Amino acid sequence: MDSEAQIGLIGGSMAHQNMKTPDQKLWRSRAKDTVDLYIEAIYAEVRNRDIAMESRHILATYSDHGTLPRGSGFSGFCNLGAKVDRMAHIGGTQDHHNAVEWLMQLPSDQRDALVYDRALRGRNRIVAVDPFRPDSPVTKLWTDDACAADLECSVDSLRRRISDGYAELERIMGFKRQEAA
Repeated sequence: MDSEAQIGLIGGSMAHQNMKTPDQKLWRSRAKDTVDLYIEAIYAEVRNRDIAMESRHILATYSDHGTLPRGSGFSGFCNLGAKVDRMAHIGGTQDHHNAVEWLMQLPSDQRDALVYDRALRGRNRIVAVDPFRPDSPVTKLWTDDACAADLECSVDSLRRRISDGYAELERIMGFKRQEAA
């Protein structure tokens, strides 16, 4: 057999090894959905924290002025009900809680790489807004290079972290890989 035929066989077998079965594709899709739920849960937590910090608290007033505020009998309309209602809708489902639990089991470098992969990579980021043309911001694409630089690693390391992170997440979620023969 000539060397070109051998290379073709080697390349063909490598490509065959990299082909995913329908079951593997399903688990990878589930893993990506889980990362998306994790990202939603993070955003919900931040929104809840922001809502909770909207009002001034009595202790904050005391620390600012050294005295407790005196009651006037009327302090305007109470917004507490609206805040509680907004926070209740941000709660999250059991799937969100599972996603957080599973991703927290990953090493932080893999977890961060998966979040960058799903939330940023391939999307535009706004880097500048011209005040005279606010509808046309200057954007840059979150490329592999930009993501790797932000995570302070090489592009190869980023890709490896993403690949290893998905494989580990699938394992945590219950996917059993068949060992190579």
